[in-house]
Amino acid sequence: MDYEAEYNKLKTEFDELKSESRKWEDRSKANYKDLQDAQMALSERDKAIEDANSRLSELEAANGDMKSKLDQFEQAEAQAAQEKAHAELVSEVAEATGIDASALRGTTKEELEAHAETLKAVFKPSAPVIEGQANTPGEQPSDELREFTRGLFSSDE
Repeated sequence: MDYEAEYNKLKTEFDELKSESRKWEDRSKANYKDLQDAQMALSERDKAIEDANSRLSELEAANGDMKSKLDQFEQAEAQAAQEKAHAELVSEVAEATGIDASALRGTTKEELEAHAETLKAVFKPSAPVIEGQANTPGEQPSDELREFTRGLFSSDE
């Protein structure tokens, strides 16, 4: 038996196996580096997703606040329009019936007219109304000559 040939054959096989082992070790190290790079990229992506979700939550909260304010504004606007329409209706009925608008109560034209008729019946004038009576002055302007004459002929003293 040729030991040297056997030795060389085994040494060649060993070197081939060793070379193959080193090749797989290099591949494994490269794969491990790729795995670490992928994990780093995944970690960065997860952080970016977390930041985006946080920003989305902030924007949704701000959007909810804006919707709430818009709803309040729309309600206030609708209420103001309703009040204006009611005031116009009250003014119209007051003008038509001759009743002061501040005395009328009701939400619909029919209710306002019915209330005006009730008020007319309750507060009928007890004396005839003289046209222009409200325009006459209640107190005469002061005049020095008039005051002097009044003082001369007055019996208050």
